[in-house]
Formats: sequence, C-alpha cells, structure tokens
Amino acid sequence: MDLSLSTRALRDLLGSGASSKTPPLHTMLPVVAQAGFGAVEIDLSHLAGCGTEDLHRIRQLMDKLGLRAGLIQSRTDFTSGRESASAGVESAQRMLSCARELKARGIELSTGELEAMVVGEEPWDRTVRCVQRIADSAITEGYCVSCDSGTGFLRRDVPAMLEFVQQVDRPNVGLTFHPFDFRPDPLPAMRAILPHLLRIQVVNGIDGVPSRLGQGDVDYAMLIVELARLGYAGAFTLESLIGVPDSVAAEERQWVAAILARVAEVPHPGCCGVSEES
Repeated sequence: MDLSLSTRALRDLLGSGASSKTPPLHTMLPVVAQAGFGAVEIDLSHLAGCGTEDLHRIRQLMDKLGLRAGLIQSRTDFTSGRESASAGVESAQRMLSCARELKARGIELSTGELEAMVVGEEPWDRTVRCVQRIADSAITEGYCVSCDSGTGFLRRDVPAMLEFVQQVDRPNVGLTFHPFDFRPDPLPAMRAILPHLLRIQVVNGIDGVPSRLGQGDVDYAMLIVELARLGYAGAFTLESLIGVPDSVAAEERQWVAAILARVAEVPHPGCCGVSEES
C-alpha cells in the first residue's frame, strides 16, 4: 500500500484564511516530505501557470525531498454538456502533460456534476466516450486513469461504478474509492470494486464533522487490515487534515503505518491495484 498525501489536504490549512491565495506547490511539498510521506497526489490547480521549466524545477524539488508523484487530479465534468465535456478532455490532456514532466503515476478525473437519479443516457455515453479517448491517449505512455467515484453518477452507487468501468473497457482505467461515502461499513462496497481500485481517498468524520482518522464514523483500522490482507497495492491518500498541517499529517501517517506494521505478513492474491506477490 502506497501512503500518500494530496495537496488538496493542505491548500486551506497553509493559508491564513478564506481570502488567502492558494499556497504555491513549493511550499506544500516540504510539508508532505517532512510528514514522512513518500508520495504526493497533486491537484492540477496547484500547477496553474506552470510551464515546462517550472515543472522541471518542481520535479527537481521532489527528487531532493524524496517524493514521488502519484496522480495529477482535476475536477472535470463530462455530463453537463458538450462544452464542459470538451473542457474536461482538454484538462485531462494538461494533466497528462504534467504527469509526463513530473513522472507521475497517472491522472484522476471526476465524471461530472449530474448524479445517478438525473443523469440520462446521453451524458452517461458521452462520459464513457471521453474517458475512453483520454485512456487511449494515456496508455501510450503507460499512465493510468482513475475515475473519482465520489462525484456525479458514481457516488455511493457500486453497480454504476462496475457498469461504468465495464463500458469504458480500458485496461488502464480504474476507480478512486471513498470509504466515508459508505460509512459506517465500507467493506462490502470496497470488496465489490477491488479489482478496479487505483486509489482510496481517506477522510473521516463524526456526524458530518471532520475528525482524525482513528476517531470518526469509519473504522479505518479495520479497513487497513482488510486492505493489507487482500494485498491492495494502490494509493491510500489523506485528503483532509484537522489542525496544524505538518504535525497532523505526520501523526496520521504514523497511525496508518503502525497498523500496517502489525499486519505486514499477509497473503497477496493479486488483482488491479493489488499486489501480485506471493
């Protein structure tokens, strides 16, 4: 399991208030490294205005800090109409360009704004076609494409997740899973989509109020043990932090690492996003 931190977890905490500008990536990356993470998921907005030379300097900083780039993330929308779909494809191409320069694992897309109850056949089919197009472009350079199941018509809908991945039908396409959406017990949903899991987004809360990982409605200790038992080898990403970012990030990583250390000797059955070791 690859423990990572998303720059989305830091953007609000590193500023001085709601009106603060988004902290530059060169401020965020040392926080990630100092907390002990080896990988970072990067929101595309935090690369706004970066040209090739800027990305090269970011890559050099990451190398110096011992950080790997996980997924380049963006909130895309393929469901609202052709214009938003076109913008989503354009955003994906930008993400792939950044992934190339930063040597990232791949990219992460949102399906769109429309939810399952209102999405029609046309928005669904358009989203499938757009993701296929993006995946075909990504696979030529070895990148994966993770579809965020916490948004749009995939949210809290395991059958829709499975049908969507089946229709896209690309070997480099998988899912980002949100255990908190299936609280208090996300294990049945997680097991159902396990062959397609590329990333798990980790947040917790109590009755809608954000909390530390070990204190919320989701039993992440049990979830981590089950993931280790199943041999999950994808990303396990913190996307929300409570308190001072550098200290809290380190404490949350240590909490997860301590559980993993106790279940280090587990079988590894092997599937997409899952280790093939034995």
